[in-house]
Amino acid sequence: MSIAAGFASEILKHVKLNDGRKEFQSWAHNFNLIKPMPMKLENFVEHFLYQMNSEEDLLVYAFIILEKAYEEMTLFNVHRLVFTALAISYKFCTDCPATNIQIEKVGGFKPGELMTLETVLLDVCQWKINYLHYDDTENYLLEAGKIEIALRKEQDIDEFGDLYDVEDGEMTTCETNESFSELSAFFTF
Repeated sequence: MSIAAGFASEILKHVKLNDGRKEFQSWAHNFNLIKPMPMKLENFVEHFLYQMNSEEDLLVYAFIILEKAYEEMTLFNVHRLVFTALAISYKFCTDCPATNIQIEKVGGFKPGELMTLETVLLDVCQWKINYLHYDDTENYLLEAGKIEIALRKEQDIDEFGDLYDVEDGEMTTCETNESFSELSAFFTF
């Protein structure tokens, strides 16, 4: 899912950790949570795609929608902004979308909350989804995803490098399941 990785990494580049502002624009408070969501943004996006049985293509439209909201993105509202943009692009790309109640359950929203947030985000976008540069945006997200995945792989090698160099003969093996019988006493269900 390189588009999802690129989408999440590019969105997170625009998140403001704490820029010292006391107030944000009037529309941004609708998306704020009390504390940041503990789920990684990429996992959040993949969860949405899985639950809604959607393709990664709609991430391009969501990215285009979110470009208008970059200035107000913080750790406290990024997940809700992303989810709302995903819901809008899902409805835009799907012939028979799920109901708002079903979509709200996926995002953990209260009943009726999604419609309000969609209206606010569409007002920010002036009710226009500019998809003229769809191919350029898709290529940009694919490239960002490839870079993100390569960086993760490099970090894994740095962190677990000695495990990558192990040959097959150096690993210990278990000839039978009898050696696990003593351990099974501790793992009863």
